[in-house]
Amino acid sequence: MPVEYHITSLVLHIRPAHTIAVTQQLSQIPGAEIHHQSQDGKLIVTLEADKQSALLQSIEQIQAMPEVLSSSLVFHQVEAITEE
Repeated sequence: MPVEYHITSLVLHIRPAHTIAVTQQLSQIPGAEIHHQSQDGKLIVTLEADKQSALLQSIEQIQAMPEVLSSSLVFHQVEAITEE
């Protein structure tokens, strides 16, 4: 069975007053990294996982945060990892 590596990026629109809470919650998600945040509540986030199901679970976790007003998937790439 081939091993895969998934990376995706999201743009999140959050309630600006809750930036600290959201960034703390995102730091608890394995493979999540914040690359940019603006004062008006926009964040650029990447997620990395070795399974598509783990990636989808992370996206669902983010979308369920009450402070997240919207999330938009911008990019998704799957790389096959060859075992040597």
